This record gives sequence, structure tokens and C-alpha cells, in this order.
Amino acid sequence: MNCLKCSGMMNYEAFVSGAAEGTSWAYEGWRCIYCGDIVDPVILRHRQKIRNREAVPVRKDPVRSPGQSGMAARKQVPG
Repeated sequence: MNCLKCSGMMNYEAFVSGAAEGTSWAYEGWRCIYCGDIVDPVILRHRQKIRNREAVPVRKDPVRSPGQSGMAARKQVPG
């Protein structure tokens, strides 16, 4: 398996926390031996969710001050 960030070699590892921290956890995943990027099933799902997220539409109308109505927010052009 190659790293998605640097194309380096990935090493399969078990990650375990120390008991001195008060809570313990363990999971397995892949770590790049060059850049240190870690990939596991949870990280992959999160990255996929971010890639699939649609772009947030940008507002095209001017930003209104509190108390302004829609027409008052637009400048009137003399005609």
C-alpha cells in the first residue's frame, strides 16, 4: 500500500494508548514510514465524506445591517 499524501511505503501497525492517561484505547491502521500519515477505516470514511460534500453556495446579494430591509440594503442608482 502506498501513502495517499507522499506515495511512500505504508506499514501496518497497532496503535495503543498508555494506561497512565486514565483512559485506554487501541486501533489498527497504516502509517507511512516517510511522512507519518496514519490511515484507518474511520479516517478513510471521514476523508470520503469531505470529498463528497457539496460546495456551499456563495451569497450574491449585499450583506444587510441589522434593521435594514431588503430594498434599503441596495444602493439606488440615479436614472
